[in-house]
Amino acid sequence: MNGAARLFGAAYRRRRIWSFSAGVLYSLAFFKGELFVFGFLGMFLLFLRLFAPAESGTFAPEKPFRTVLWFGFGFFMPLYSWLTALYPFEAFGFTQAQGIFVVIAGVFGIGAYHALLLALPFLLLNITPRRPLLQPFAAACCYMAGEWLMSAGVLAFPWGMSAVGQHLFLPLLQNVSLFGARFITLILCLFTCSLALCVRMKKRGLVIMTSLSLAVPLLTGTALLCIPSPAEGGIKAAAVQGNELSMEKWDSARLKENKERYISLTKEAALNGAELIVLPETAFPCVFDGELNARITQITAEYGCTVIVGALEREGGREYNSVFAVYPDGTRSEPYRKRRPVPFGEFLPYRDQLMKLLPFLDSMNLSSLDLSAGEESVLIECCGVKAGAFVCFDSVFPSLAPVDSELLLVCTNDSWFEDTPGIYQHLAHSAVRAAENGKWLVRAANTGISCFISPKGSMSENTEPLTSAVIYGTVYPNARRTLYSYIGDVIMILPLAFALFTAVCKAASLINKHKKVRNAQ
Repeated sequence: MNGAARLFGAAYRRRRIWSFSAGVLYSLAFFKGELFVFGFLGMFLLFLRLFAPAESGTFAPEKPFRTVLWFGFGFFMPLYSWLTALYPFEAFGFTQAQGIFVVIAGVFGIGAYHALLLALPFLLLNITPRRPLLQPFAAACCYMAGEWLMSAGVLAFPWGMSAVGQHLFLPLLQNVSLFGARFITLILCLFTCSLALCVRMKKRGLVIMTSLSLAVPLLTGTALLCIPSPAEGGIKAAAVQGNELSMEKWDSARLKENKERYISLTKEAALNGAELIVLPETAFPCVFDGELNARITQITAEYGCTVIVGALEREGGREYNSVFAVYPDGTRSEPYRKRRPVPFGEFLPYRDQLMKLLPFLDSMNLSSLDLSAGEESVLIECCGVKAGAFVCFDSVFPSLAPVDSELLLVCTNDSWFEDTPGIYQHLAHSAVRAAENGKWLVRAANTGISCFISPKGSMSENTEPLTSAVIYGTVYPNARRTLYSYIGDVIMILPLAFALFTAVCKAASLINKHKKVRNAQ
């Protein structure tokens, strides 16, 4: 026992090791949803180290920026380890050395960048008033601000949002329908930080805060789970998973074979009575016209079904990654164009600057990185209901969900990442989007994972990765809107209010200090 205590104490004294290890534990919730408890444990250990005893008897944040930075290293670098599946980057013509360089830059570079963004808001803790009951709220606001920074700008990549690690903890997940995914971050931080301070100091107010910060959301979520979702006007839907591996999919010599595969699977779904058939992102990696259009139209006309097609679209000299519906009468819906092309995958941000900084990029096959972003949300009419679509990376951004939709669709191609944690993490985002909006969601993924997700965020009919499959399920349109669909991310007012409060307190402190010095003179 004494040996374990000494080991614990030795690890605690080594801030970097402790914080990094806490981040690694936190990341486990993102690798396997059933390990969601590690999200609580990792964050608890972070705050246990962050708040250290001060001479005044309170527990002040100790080196908050460095502590959270090392936590971020431990969290984000394992989280993005699936980027190694891109090696050897055959589609881009990289040499072995260049491929290794890009993998290292991706895993460690993106991980370090996001660790920095997460840690920056915690600098505010250095000037936050030292009040025990305020510290959990301050820490939660800082963490929420860090997650927001990861979702802003041209390099937005909010992959590691706390809600994703809790997507299988359904009583907690239901709270996203009230205030969105970042509300889960607030709950996690309030509970774990309060608990860490309770371990440090026996204050009644902290005990009450610790209990209520988790009990109230869990009771609310349980109540929301018990509210039945609409079960009228069911639509028999099919999600098609053709399993085209990344190098096969974009090989022009195999285009005909790939077309035949998806046409055959679409016909199979129609034969089995599917009214709505959803194909993945760029199921047809070409412009949808001519013979291809005629053959899909023949299926929709013969079987009276609607097919959601993923294909490329060219207009005005621009190329878009689009999805649209093909109806039984042969007409098409207005296309939804992917609004969040993947940085470095579908477009090259800061192209001119990067070419100057890394001249070898100019010799690579980066011409495909020029897809344009769509500019607006589009509701696709299908089987008499209004469906809102996400194309792949779009599903990571809560704000892209069309609030007036009655059904959600996710069309994606995760073939680049094969059967790695990345495809499961991407799937978890879809579960959060379904719960946020209270809608059924049909997810069609080229190599998996395809599934149906209920308005409560529970998944069914999950396919195995790297297999060809057609899955069937009944989905129910829902015109009712959640509170979150009305108010959006209004919860982000809290970090802003906290920053203003901290600034005012610091200004008041400096004024009082200046007055005391002047009076003493």
